[in-house]
Amino acid sequence: MTIHHPLIPGALLFFCACAPPEEAAQGGAPNGLITGVILNVAPLGGGQTLRFGWSDPGDGGDPILDDIVLQDASDEDPHAPASYQLSVEVWDEQAEPAADVTPDVLNLAEQHQLFITGSAIDGPATAARADAILAHEYADSDRNGLPLGLDHRVTTQALGSGEFTVTVRYLPLKRGEPQKVAGLAEAVAVGGFNAIPGRNDAQVTFNVRVE
Repeated sequence: MTIHHPLIPGALLFFCACAPPEEAAQGGAPNGLITGVILNVAPLGGGQTLRFGWSDPGDGGDPILDDIVLQDASDEDPHAPASYQLSVEVWDEQAEPAADVTPDVLNLAEQHQLFITGSAIDGPATAARADAILAHEYADSDRNGLPLGLDHRVTTQALGSGEFTVTVRYLPLKRGEPQKVAGLAEAVAVGGFNAIPGRNDAQVTFNVRVE
């Protein structure tokens, strides 16, 4: 549950590609490689901030992936929900020194959106799940009022376990027009990531447990 690295360890899925000529002419992806994702989870009522993460710096070693463990407000029935503020950091550990590229994503917020999906989640980018152990909602937006996803609110809904997937999606301008538009999370909920434009800069699946 703790993190022993300036970033964090272990990837299930990782995607990064060079921008094609059209995108490169308009700036391309600002964040280069993403080889680490850190989740900072703070109880909304006050308390210790927990850090969970993934790291795959590509040095030949095994990736590191933390399990996410969150406390409900009660370990007995009836369920007592607990709410958390979740902030996401993204890192390039192949840089010398390792570089926090979260500010780059923020600077081009109109071309990025982060999504939270997985069997543990009931949120904008997932189909309704009666058995989800966590509810998720966006807590930030870009200058156009569209969700960004570096900040979220997460609330426990039940005790149990499941998958918690964080996807960093790059949505560059296309022929000068934005590809980031309203309703992308809802489109992912219906048709998956093939239903929206752009490409994944990173996609990491954590195991999560509410206890």
